[in-house]
Amino acid sequence: MNKNLKKIVIIVGVCFVTYQFLGFFGIFKIYNNPTVANEPNLKQGTKFMATNTREPEIGDFVCYKYGDSLFGSNLRVHRLCAIENDLVEIKNGVLYVNGTNKDKDFKLLHFYAVNNVQYEKLKLSNEYEDNKLLVFGYENERFIALEESFALKMGLKRSIEPENKTDNSIERRYGKKWNKDNFGPLKIPIGKIFVLGDNRDNSEDSRYIGVIDVSDIKGVVLNK
Repeated sequence: MNKNLKKIVIIVGVCFVTYQFLGFFGIFKIYNNPTVANEPNLKQGTKFMATNTREPEIGDFVCYKYGDSLFGSNLRVHRLCAIENDLVEIKNGVLYVNGTNKDKDFKLLHFYAVNNVQYEKLKLSNEYEDNKLLVFGYENERFIALEESFALKMGLKRSIEPENKTDNSIERRYGKKWNKDNFGPLKIPIGKIFVLGDNRDNSEDSRYIGVIDVSDIKGVVLNK
């Protein structure tokens, strides 16, 4: 083995060992993102970096440990929206924490109901393919996940659950007749956090799985 090749092997080996060390202790770790829960800001199928050397702050994406009987223990990622003693309420699809609108700070996805005429108009837009994420529904009415700024430009109206409609999953969790768009008020208990996905209508977050233990936070996503 010549000297240059030997140096390369040593450098690669050192880098590998260092990466494994940093990842094992959570100092610096790279994760794959398998879900659409945090679109458009964490794209499905992309990788992101996280660290446990930073204290999480409101607005950060946090990695946390979660387990259930269906999938067992796994790592999830959502945006940290509230901490202990905060008062959380979602009114007509808008998140308020301690009475302040927090949704205005972020680029989010929501479902929009479109008829056939609107759908054909959407498809003609150069921005449509870059914005749409999910299309489902019936022939004369579809629900499309879009960024709010694009949807407003196209004159679309959000699909929002009415206040008097109860989501059974949320009721089982909290014992209240709430839904994803009309939720709370909920005071966050000591030692807990409240997380949401940026893809608000397609995310299994604290509305459904409950508040998260602070001790289950494993890292903060970097540069997001």
